[in-house]
Amino acid sequence: MVKPYFGRVALLWFAVVVQVVVARIPTPAQTKITFEAYKQQCLVKIQSAGIQGKLAQDICNCTIATFKQQYSLEKFNQVVQKSKTDKAIAKQLADVGEACFEKYLYE
Repeated sequence: MVKPYFGRVALLWFAVVVQVVVARIPTPAQTKITFEAYKQQCLVKIQSAGIQGKLAQDICNCTIATFKQQYSLEKFNQVVQKSKTDKAIAKQLADVGEACFEKYLYE
């Protein structure tokens, strides 16, 4: 059963949050992102959207674990940089977060 607070609006909001996190990741000239730094940015953004505590941790942990399964750190940095100008790649990253959100939303 879906928790009353969460619904379609929360799911769409999370997709926006993930895209905002991607947009704020430093450029390669500034620094390369680590999985841990990405997770921290995820937590900040998701908590500012009103998702707190264990649920926020679980969603961000799931997102990072999925990225780690799909990409080496170097490839992840390349994908994140490309996502800034390529909407299809940005959507792929957002889809990972959405899948994790749904996983814990319906748990």
